Amino acid sequence: LTITSAGVADFQGTGTQQVDSLTVTASTSTTFSGAVDVTTGVSLAAGAGDVAFLDGLTTGAASTFANTGTLQLGDADTDTSSINGTLTHTAGATTFGGTVTADAISVDAVTLAANTTLDTSAADGSISAGTIDADAVANNRTLTLIADGGNITLGAVGGTEALRSLEIESANDVTLGAVTTQGGGGTDTINIGSVSAIGGTLTLTGNLNTAGGGAGVATGN
Repeated sequence: LTITSAGVADFQGTGTQQVDSLTVTASTSTTFSGAVDVTTGVSLAAGAGDVAFLDGLTTGAASTFANTGTLQLGDADTDTSSINGTLTHTAGATTFGGTVTADAISVDAVTLAANTTLDTSAADGSISAGTIDADAVANNRTLTLIADGGNITLGAVGGTEALRSLEIESANDVTLGAVTTQGGGGTDTINIGSVSAIGGTLTLTGNLNTAGGGAGVATGN
């Protein structure tokens, strides 16, 4: 499937949509309401605009996400996306919702549209993000990161819209900017693994702020 449009492309079917390959060369925005299962890879050109996979995306081969607009993978807690190889989208903003797995993940500005888990543990891959914020519509969002032997590097988390919680289940080296979680009591937490879960060093380049008084936990080697 190749999409070249001067306007909006909207695929409204809610079932799983299967294609051999997917290329978007030009569009103002392209939205898939149902899950998309691509046998090979996805290629989003710089001019592809905003591209949203609202119910998740599965790819069977390496993909290129070069669009300067927003890339969205999921919009609900239960959505799943599985990206073959490395997920890299640094040309534009990225929105996540649900569980996203890949060999490694490298993104710039991130918005959470739902509770989100980023998992690169199968390949001990790295996770890096410039900034991470909850969406402004309903910002009660949690973020879980699982990298096992991979490094995690984050800029400011919750700087514009605070998250409910941040949990790093496993990683090697962890580098964090300022982290802010919103008010809400006991679930308002920052939990950065344990001595065994963080295999390398933990570096904080900003403050850990649990605005609602919940426990802020930072433990590692």
